[in-house]
Amino acid sequence: MSRHLNRRKRNPEIRCNAIVLSKLILEKYLNNRFNAGAAKGREEGRQQANEEWHAWYNRMVEARELGEEFDEPPPAAPTEER
Repeated sequence: MSRHLNRRKRNPEIRCNAIVLSKLILEKYLNNRFNAGAAKGREEGRQQANEEWHAWYNRMVEARELGEEFDEPPPAAPTEER
């Protein structure tokens, strides 16, 4: 056991390098997971906005065909955060 402790005392930079490397790998993994989740959320948001616009457009066309007044404002355009 004392031999192991002596080795650690002689080469503390090895232990520090392992910690730094572990931290870098973990940060990269978490960053990739976050970016994948954010991309999925943006895609779902785009789909929802498109559905709202299509529904509004169909209501507008139907009202025009029936000769009715259509004063419903269009859906708000989504703001894109980067």
